[in-house]
Amino acid sequence: MNILDELHASIADWFVQRGGKRAVISGSDFELTEIKTTSWTAFIGPDSWGEEAYALQTNSLEVAILIDPCIDLSRFEEGEFRILVDEMQNQIQDEAVTLMPNYPDGNALWLARSIFVEQSGCSILHPILEHLSVWADAAYAKFATWPNIPRFKLIDGGKKV
Repeated sequence: MNILDELHASIADWFVQRGGKRAVISGSDFELTEIKTTSWTAFIGPDSWGEEAYALQTNSLEVAILIDPCIDLSRFEEGEFRILVDEMQNQIQDEAVTLMPNYPDGNALWLARSIFVEQSGCSILHPILEHLSVWADAAYAKFATWPNIPRFKLIDGGKKV
């Protein structure tokens, strides 16, 4: 196991320890770890921001969180969704974290961050993942659409007899 594999395992374990369910997706060139939470799904795999092929990557991984695979854009006025995403991106105040609609259709929402091997120590990695998780929850609360949002059972207090 190399240092990138160890980083990958540490990230996956962090999400699992917080209630996520792990699955491994085998691709032709690499394995992608999928962690499903009650709200969103995190994917851990090759760093898409890097230029080298995954087999040659030695410095970083990417954690990409799918906030919602199908945003109901009809809830927003034209251009409003992108403005709201940009506003939240500005609030994140971490240039390493990117909140972005899916390209080119823009109907899915992702939160992504590269994590480098020098950030693999618990004292650095855990706060990074906590920060990412907090913003994933915030984006989920703001943008997720039914059936992806949590469902609450309404209390019927006025029954007639």
